[in-house]
Amino acid sequence: DFALSNLLYHTYPDVNSHAVNRWISGMHDRFLMRSELEKAKNFSSLSRKLLDKINECN
Repeated sequence: DFALSNLLYHTYPDVNSHAVNRWISGMHDRFLMRSELEKAKNFSSLSRKLLDKINECN
């Protein structure tokens, strides 16, 4: 009963889109600083696709 009520009535905090974008930008910068250019490019591409998909659903 506890687990079911926890799943049904749990409230999740709103996501701060600015904080998410800052975090993504920071990760991209870290890849660039470590000269991991391919990872930086792939990370940017995947995160952009994910955010576009999320915005499309809203």
